[in-house]
Amino acid sequence: MRARVASKVFVPILVAWAGLACTAPEAAKRDPDLGYELRPSPVTDLVDSRGQTVYVPVYSHLEIKPSGRPYEMGANVSVRNVDPETPLTLASVRYYDNDGKVLGEYLEAAEVLPPLGSRHFVVRKWDTQGGVGANFLVEWRSEQDVAEPIIEAVMVGAFGNHGFAFRSPGRVIQEHGVGENGGG
Repeated sequence: MRARVASKVFVPILVAWAGLACTAPEAAKRDPDLGYELRPSPVTDLVDSRGQTVYVPVYSHLEIKPSGRPYEMGANVSVRNVDPETPLTLASVRYYDNDGKVLGEYLEAAEVLPPLGSRHFVVRKWDTQGGVGANFLVEWRSEQDVAEPIIEAVMVGAFGNHGFAFRSPGRVIQEHGVGENGGG
């Protein structure tokens, strides 16, 4: 009975939220030959930098009322080097809990991410020690100007036989070097 009530509350909220998150900008145009929308590229937003510390919120679980039962989720933190020519170095990937306590360092040593390369780090579904306020701090550096990488988390979970996923973008909290093109 409680599962039905929670399903009736949770599923419509999730559907409404997903609908709002997926609305297309006015500038998007549908190409009838390709069958999907073409959107302008935000290439003008690219900023050169020589390093940053990026805060990435992750959610190990969410509590949905009225039951208050936690719905566990796995989290994938993705770091993508979008620069087609220049590598960058991942210096640190630290996982923190609700209270700001370090739960772990995901790198044993610095790792070079080649041009257009990516790396991901996983928090398993059953690992709920981080709590709802868990986060990662990702620190990267480069010896020369490089386009800022895309750093984000994707959370995946299930409620009954309904699956869901959402992303959480990283936010730069510290610059370690400003590039020639006005980064930072």
